[in-house]
Amino acid sequence: MKTAWIRKSGARRVVVFFCGFACDADFLRESDLPDGCDAVSVYDYASLDFDLDVSGYPEIGVAAWSFGVWAADLVSEKLSRADARAAVCGSPYPVDAERGIPPKIFEATLNSFDERAKEKFYRRVCGGALGADGLRRLSKRGARELRAELESLGRGFSEMRAPKPRWTLSIAAKSDRIFPAENLARAWKRTPPIFYEGAHLDMRLIRRALVHAARPFSKVGGAFERSAGSYEENAKVQGEVAKKLASMVISRGFPRGERVLEIGCGTGFLTRELAPKISPSVWFLNDLSEKMCLMASRGAGCRCETVSGDILKCEIPDGLGGVVSSSSMQWIPDLPSLFGRLAEASKKGAMLAFSTFGPRNFEEIKMLCGNSLYYPDALEIRDMLTRAGFECERVEESVSRANFGSPREVMRHIALTGVNGRFSAFWTPARFREFSARYRAVFGDSGGGVGLTYNPVFIIAHRV
Repeated sequence: MKTAWIRKSGARRVVVFFCGFACDADFLRESDLPDGCDAVSVYDYASLDFDLDVSGYPEIGVAAWSFGVWAADLVSEKLSRADARAAVCGSPYPVDAERGIPPKIFEATLNSFDERAKEKFYRRVCGGALGADGLRRLSKRGARELRAELESLGRGFSEMRAPKPRWTLSIAAKSDRIFPAENLARAWKRTPPIFYEGAHLDMRLIRRALVHAARPFSKVGGAFERSAGSYEENAKVQGEVAKKLASMVISRGFPRGERVLEIGCGTGFLTRELAPKISPSVWFLNDLSEKMCLMASRGAGCRCETVSGDILKCEIPDGLGGVVSSSSMQWIPDLPSLFGRLAEASKKGAMLAFSTFGPRNFEEIKMLCGNSLYYPDALEIRDMLTRAGFECERVEESVSRANFGSPREVMRHIALTGVNGRFSAFWTPARFREFSARYRAVFGDSGGGVGLTYNPVFIIAHRV
């Protein structure tokens, strides 16, 4: 196995991406990567020896595509600290009649792999049409060299037993012409795959896996719980966002007596503004932190039940008449999966109302530090909702600027609102002085202060 660094900036987290068969060092671009992480690509399995040292990184994530899923399993002990592992269009059982590529098809591909067969294979990988991006992504090596790589993989599949570690996300394509969709469904019984429209090679799916590997959801709760005491005093913008969202929900005439789920309740900004005014039969409070759920319940004024934990993994109550969330959806690493689960748990006509943040949020920090969450834009979120079975009624966004006396106050504000995990870095005095000088030069105002951009997005949809 060969390796190539795609980004190496000294971030706390590194994502190790295992390419599929017939990939070169340039399969991934830096623009494919989410912010806030380094990344290294593993490719070319003509040799199955693995020599990669990422011991200097406190955090590790793994993403893998196609045959790279098996390769990642093979060397999983060397990456045992990985806390998020996302598989795309691949199987732990790569050549298998029921759970992978049928053996006869694999053998026929291997035995006939020449230049003409290579082009046909590339077309199948791309769904039948070899576009410019697919051509650039797949290997420039000749058919003879690629056949040697495929032979090496074939020997490995039959001779080496790859461990089966726990993958935290599996993604599959409905129009995959390499791995039959029904086989992938059988291969991933422990982590059922999320099926999307697309071909075997679809960079949208690979990017979703990279986002998952770069930002483990489980790390967010601790940061917010530690900031619980300071959150409301410092999260003025989030408080105003919750008030506006509550007003939008109430103005629509939310029906009384419904079972309502609030995702990411935090200390209870939205709970206090909304729950007492719509009189739900049960208000289900979700947050990664049990402590936050208990804090929020004090202001609900109604019957509350706690659903603490990762909303992508915990059991969602059924028969929901409404789902609400304020300033938390940006932390969800797989929104399409969440929207699908919410659709299944909601009654026809149920409201889904939430606020999140758009791509311009914290743009100053992103420009100066290179660290940021991945913020999908409103059109992308609308598309996710439509695919899940929701119809958007209202989409609204705005851009505002919070003013601070200095860059140090900006970073303190970020820490006191629990978001510091995304912008952690080793700050030497000299490095922070340089950061402050650049911040003032680029984003300072005439009064000597500096600004920080917020880009709230509000969405109201209903279950079709």
